[in-house]
Amino acid sequence: MAIYGSFGVGDFVMVASYIVQLTTPFAIVASSLVGLKREYLALEAGLKYFDLAETDADKDEVRDGSVLFEVRSYRTNKGEPLSFRIENGKTYAVRGPTGSGKTTLVNVLLGLNREYEGTIRFMGTDVSRLSPKTIMDRVSVVSQNPFIFSGTVRENLLYGTEDQLGDDELTLALDALGLDFGCEDDYSRLELIAGGENRSLSGGERQRIAIARAALRKKDVMILDEPTSALDGETEARVLGFLKSRINTLILITHRDASRAMADEVIDLGSQAIALT
Repeated sequence: MAIYGSFGVGDFVMVASYIVQLTTPFAIVASSLVGLKREYLALEAGLKYFDLAETDADKDEVRDGSVLFEVRSYRTNKGEPLSFRIENGKTYAVRGPTGSGKTTLVNVLLGLNREYEGTIRFMGTDVSRLSPKTIMDRVSVVSQNPFIFSGTVRENLLYGTEDQLGDDELTLALDALGLDFGCEDDYSRLELIAGGENRSLSGGERQRIAIARAALRKKDVMILDEPTSALDGETEARVLGFLKSRINTLILITHRDASRAMADEVIDLGSQAIALT
């Protein structure tokens, strides 16, 4: 038909439509398989924590003191020995090039990774003798890619909190972090569906919801992995100010200059060694 000039626009549209109808189901199946693979990998990563051996240590072995974490001769991915202390009441920035083991260090401090060289103590007790739950009872964590549950903003903020928090305290945290979601009143803001397919949150909104959720747990220590990577400079300063006013000890895994500038001490994973202070 094309050779003899009888293939018109209508014929082309019809053939193209048939091709789309034929290939669309295959595209949907391929997309579903990609999603299933992604969820499988996430589930596999989570299930490994069930294999962590129980320890005989309990909270009674953890003693309050000025030193929270003491790290001696810890080796990073590059085999560089590190020694440092993390003390109460200070803000620390952990920096280093990509692949230097910043996130691995966080997992080691929390007792989630037991394969390391060196000695690491949490409040005077070797982390190998403590269960991750014992450490997490005193430390709140905000990951680099925080998970937002399929539910309301209120439900996301209250997840993991032990106290009965009123709406006033929740809205104060949202106000402090500049989260209004374009809602007209506080009730609508708290009842807004935040997770799932009902609302698409920006990266900055997800980060700030996770930060508010961690802060509302009212732990004295907070570890944040790239907490302001999706925020502009003004919002970053606002978030860091909120954290400094609420949390006694902050450990920031960050590349941002503003975050490092607010730190009392910087732990550089690119250095050969860090002296104990």
